[in-house]
Amino acid sequence: MRRERIARREYFSIGEVCEMAGLKPHVLRYWETQFKELSPSKNRAGNRVYRAREIKLIELVKHLLYEEKYTIDGARRRLEKLREEGEAGRGRRPGPRPAGPSTSTRGPQRVARHPRPVPPRLSGTAGVPSRYRETSSHEELRRLVEQLRGAGIRDLAVLHAFDQVPRHLFVPERFEARAYADEAFPLGHGQTISKPSTHALYLQALNLEGDERVLEIGTGSGYQTALLATLAEHVYSIDRVPKLAEAARARIESLGFTNVAVRASDGTYGWRAYSPFDAVLVTAGALEVPKPLLEQLRPGGRMLIPIGDVESQQLHRIVKTADGAFEDEVIAQVRFVPLRGLVGQDEEERPGGE
Repeated sequence: MRRERIARREYFSIGEVCEMAGLKPHVLRYWETQFKELSPSKNRAGNRVYRAREIKLIELVKHLLYEEKYTIDGARRRLEKLREEGEAGRGRRPGPRPAGPSTSTRGPQRVARHPRPVPPRLSGTAGVPSRYRETSSHEELRRLVEQLRGAGIRDLAVLHAFDQVPRHLFVPERFEARAYADEAFPLGHGQTISKPSTHALYLQALNLEGDERVLEIGTGSGYQTALLATLAEHVYSIDRVPKLAEAARARIESLGFTNVAVRASDGTYGWRAYSPFDAVLVTAGALEVPKPLLEQLRPGGRMLIPIGDVESQQLHRIVKTADGAFEDEVIAQVRFVPLRGLVGQDEEERPGGE
């Protein structure tokens, strides 16, 4: 923390706090829902502001989560214990100072958006329900996060999402013992659940801020959908296989997420009723980019899509500029199952994938 700045002023905006703490705004907003001690104050204009005490507590929470490797529940209990001992009120924390600010870069400049319809049940980002987190092995989740760090994933928000969503709930039962390995598993119906490192690559490349509306093509088991739900405001996911879409929807809704909508449909046509989208993920290989998906991307939005045949695919990140043009870059070599629909190779052999 930049203590010299804290000493000279009484209140700070969320942007200033995130800069000092090396956090993204949506991560801080999520922490506020999980730790009552982090609730910001209001200034005379009614804006949310943070005092020195809240900034010190944010520093403590960051240390517990990212250095001490506590889960959210564990960090909450630790804060309660410190408060009982009279330490949390003075902003004290154990151990060394946390690492410096995140080095991840900001995404494309935001463009003003027109109002869009929202389904009644999508009332906002729900975070990860506590009963959902409690079903996972903390040690397995920590090992997975460290494994992703070793694979080059540096976005703290993405790593935090993986620490909160237990993968064993999304893999077929026969693979549960290997759920936290960096492996892909078959889901049936010609689909797979990708490696955690592949999901992490996608999510880091999107660089979500927390207030986005995201379209996912290829729900699969719903694992990536759940990860997205912790990183974005609303997630709209489509799978071509009704049984997989229904199972994923039931699993996600039963776990308490309120910011996800899933349907069975041809994903190459998108979901026009809720467009434009800030981000679009296509998790199956296409011969070319489906035109409806480009049309449903907002100016300033980005799309990730594998392009190529079954044997060789490149992951493209496409950004729609303010004037409606598209900037395209290749960010990785990948291999996904083929995409069915408008740009399919063989309709009889084109199962969508996760």
